[in-house]
Amino acid sequence: MICVHRIDIFICWAELLVAYFLIPYCPRNKVGWIITGYALLFLAVVHIERMMNDYGGWHLGISTSAMLQCVHLSSFAWDYTDGGEEDPKQLSSEQKKNAIKEYPGLIEFMAAAVCPTQSFTGPASNFMDFMDYVWRRGDFAHIPDTGKACAKKVGLGAVFIVMHLVLGKFYTAEMLRTKEFAEHGVFTRVCGKC
Repeated sequence: MICVHRIDIFICWAELLVAYFLIPYCPRNKVGWIITGYALLFLAVVHIERMMNDYGGWHLGISTSAMLQCVHLSSFAWDYTDGGEEDPKQLSSEQKKNAIKEYPGLIEFMAAAVCPTQSFTGPASNFMDFMDYVWRRGDFAHIPDTGKACAKKVGLGAVFIVMHLVLGKFYTAEMLRTKEFAEHGVFTRVCGKC
């Protein structure tokens, strides 16, 4: 049986909260190392626990979530470290763009950390990219409106559903396997009743 227990979800959220409240107490130039070490230690514990209690099993645990959180937390920590750099000339243009100058609020931090759409194209994402997307600024200031494209796709989907319902009365899956159906021309197969 595949399931995620509530305690697993609580543990993932607890890891994020501990990291959030730990970061302000770390030296700004060492935050990247400390939080990356913390996230990797948490990930190791989760994997060891999984190997001890469910080796080769099919239960859905928190290891996948912990791996994604490890990447998110370490990325956030290094961007926060870059935001505290005294000499910005030492940073690359990408580091300057993603540098976190001010420590975010808890809601912003948690929203970026647990947003599922950040992991569609890969687990690595930057906090500042997420905030720019939310507030429609920077690279995301001119996102085209997707309402028309979405309405077109919904309309096409409705047309195909109606076609399936109407044509399903004339063509069954069993009839498509018969020799009689194969003897008809393409036009008759698509548009006409056999």
